[in-house]
Amino acid sequence: MQGINKVSLLGNVTKEVTLRTTNGGQSVATVDLATNESYKDKNGKSIETVAFHRVTVFGAAADNAAKYLVKGQTVFVEGKLAYSSFDDKDTGKKVFKTDIIALNVIYLGKPGGAEKSNSGFKSNGNGAQKYAVKDDDGFGAGVSDDEIPF
Repeated sequence: MQGINKVSLLGNVTKEVTLRTTNGGQSVATVDLATNESYKDKNGKSIETVAFHRVTVFGAAADNAAKYLVKGQTVFVEGKLAYSSFDDKDTGKKVFKTDIIALNVIYLGKPGGAEKSNSGFKSNGNGAQKYAVKDDDGFGAGVSDDEIPF
């Protein structure tokens, strides 16, 4: 039986998108995203928590993320989890990381409600903009594991 590895996040960009290019010419963007959750504790007091996520976007969608996403902007991401580890150069300890590899990214407008230009995006008619990440032959085509920094 085949498993499912799927993540859906709705959150706000926490800092400027980082864009780099692999040795093979593939664009890779890192988007830092914060999601908020609120609940009431046993005494009825409202508690709000924030979780931070690292989202990796490939190809033309990476170029668009770097060009159009801004700090504070709301974005919806569908993707999959990727786990990795490396040895920290300073401490020598093994560091474990969890990343979200974006398969779909939907831009939900600029901070403060101003709308973003539709250049390079498909609009769904209600102000949201969507950019599909998949290449014709699948996700991350032409990128070797050695070119990915995690």
